[in-house]
Amino acid sequence: MESPDSEYVWHRDRNDREVEIIEGEGWQLQIQDCLPMLLNDVKKVFIPKGVYHRLIKGYNTLRVKINEII
Repeated sequence: MESPDSEYVWHRDRNDREVEIIEGEGWQLQIQDCLPMLLNDVKKVFIPKGVYHRLIKGYNTLRVKINEII
């Protein structure tokens, strides 16, 4: 199922998150005050709570595993 583009907006989360990239081509993650990073180049990304970030849509479906750290 395709996500609407409105889901790819700047947001922040209430808890720290570790995101494991399973599959997806061309997807990028941009964290506040940083340039976007291509998710093909990383296996895991740590996103601290309260930090603004967004996804930039890639070419196909993105599959991730999110571990929320409370």
